[in-house]
Amino acid sequence: MPNSMVIIGTRQAGKTHIAVAMAVETAAAGGQVLFQGTNQPADHARFLDCVDRAEYMFPDKIQRVYRTNYEERILFKNGGRLCFSDKAYDYFAEIDLHVIDDVANADARPNALRSIKTVTI
Repeated sequence: MPNSMVIIGTRQAGKTHIAVAMAVETAAAGGQVLFQGTNQPADHARFLDCVDRAEYMFPDKIQRVYRTNYEERILFKNGGRLCFSDKAYDYFAEIDLHVIDDVANADARPNALRSIKTVTI
């Protein structure tokens, strides 16, 4: 996995779909993933996308899905985590993959660039 990556494409080209796939695959493999959108409703929509993908691709690897507002996350049996909240920094000692969906608005999010491996869209 690269230290940083920028996914560029035209509108509706599937950039967020690729980011969702990378986030779920990384967490299912035991990685610590933080996914941030432009706001909480956007994060919630991506969370639902990730839950669908995880339940389809890795149903036996999921330990628990937390659906609480502002702390949505997917935990995997191997220790992998996929979180959708700035509060996730309280859970992680280190982030393996930090996805910032719509990097143009990343400055509005606290700690948006405090990561090791960042994917920006």
